[in-house]
Amino acid sequence: MMKDRNKKEEIKKLSVIVPYRNRESHLSVFVPFLEDYLTQKGIAFEIIVVEQKDNKPFNRGKLLNIGYKESATDSDYFCFHDVDMLPLDVDYTFVDRPTHLATKVDGDESFYNYFGGVTILNKLDFKIINGYSNEYWGWGFEDDDLLQRCIQCNLSLDTRAFGIEDENYNLNYFYFNGVDSFISIPFENMKPILEDDFSISIKFKPDDLVNDLNREYDEYTVFSIPGFNFSLSFNSFNRYKLDIWDNNEKAKSIVTDISPDMWVHAVITRNPRNKMIELYINNQYVGSEYVEELYDYDVKDFYLGVANPSKNYENYYFKGFINEFAIFDKVLAKPEIEQIYKESAKKSLLNNFGKYKSSKYLKAYYDFKHYKKDVIIDLSDGGFNGEIVNCQSNTLVNKKFLVEVVVPYKKDCKFKSLKHSNNSVEGNRWVHEETRQNQLRYNSLKSEMLFYSIEGLNTLRYKKVEEKKLSDKTKFISVEL
Repeated sequence: MMKDRNKKEEIKKLSVIVPYRNRESHLSVFVPFLEDYLTQKGIAFEIIVVEQKDNKPFNRGKLLNIGYKESATDSDYFCFHDVDMLPLDVDYTFVDRPTHLATKVDGDESFYNYFGGVTILNKLDFKIINGYSNEYWGWGFEDDDLLQRCIQCNLSLDTRAFGIEDENYNLNYFYFNGVDSFISIPFENMKPILEDDFSISIKFKPDDLVNDLNREYDEYTVFSIPGFNFSLSFNSFNRYKLDIWDNNEKAKSIVTDISPDMWVHAVITRNPRNKMIELYINNQYVGSEYVEELYDYDVKDFYLGVANPSKNYENYYFKGFINEFAIFDKVLAKPEIEQIYKESAKKSLLNNFGKYKSSKYLKAYYDFKHYKKDVIIDLSDGGFNGEIVNCQSNTLVNKKFLVEVVVPYKKDCKFKSLKHSNNSVEGNRWVHEETRQNQLRYNSLKSEMLFYSIEGLNTLRYKKVEEKKLSDKTKFISVEL
């Protein structure tokens, strides 16, 4: 008898909070599906669907706060759950730290710091962080804000290392200030190299990004052949992107998944026999594009750290560090790319080492150690010395290329998504204008100490319009914000 009583006392009650508006086809599938799933798993639960009834932009965070307020007083933990996510293999049991569940959706893994979709927190942790922000109107960034609240409150989270695997080293670099720093390198005599086989290798790290309030998005160009820019950049969607133009003035792009601002070894190769341009980031193949013939560039210089300094607006200056840049007149083999990725922090590309056998194919090489005043020295036989403009030279002593990033604790779960329109990114634009405003808000707040205490559960205001039962386990609440 005593064992049965203790077993009952150990059962934790879950409240599933679902933000909702105009998704009737999803709701009619989601509710019975989740009820059956949680019942089969032996979870004690209730489901609260919170509908935003007014015509204001959708406010996911505020609706989730309302669901928390309207939940049963005996709930022990809370699952904040999108209505278009059906569990296939999901662990909804009690957690002792903030936990992300939507780790694999339709077979695709979510990005490293994603904290939306389906997230679980226990009652105490949710109180400590003051819930979600109420101020993210429209799509996006309420989940980034939630993670930042957990970080500021020192809740238990996880970490992951990103960047270039290496031992400690002394790093020579130039710092580009994102305002007027760049290096110009003569292009005219280099142009024939890019008409045949070539490889470009560059090591760099974006600094903390600064948003331009007058732009719809931000782009930070690491290198560029200007005009129809053949360029590599990092953008405010946290993606590394290679832009390519062919001779018909048609643009193509190779884009990474969402990534942190880490140390990057990027390699771009062009094989004229199969007409493919490939991009590698930190020894991982990102993608390729078929390009019959590259655009015929007729420019004097190409640039490191800017798209085009002669343009007043679309200059896209880079803010961060560049450590090495090299051009080869051959396609680097994959074992060579791996060797450079692992060891070039300690060894010069002027000499072969390990599986790297292409030193004789170097046509331009800058190690950022060799420069004189405002001239960076090309260490190859090409003689393509560059002009340094407003860059700062420095050395990091006994450092690593790896960067540790705080990420949510994640359970290995699988979901199926119900079909819905894309609310994220299309090309170089957010789908919804409000998302850019949310991004600007989040980036302006995340470095402020104790921002989580300013607003959240403690400032929550709403008007309840209607409440009804959808089943014994699910109630539906309509609110105006």
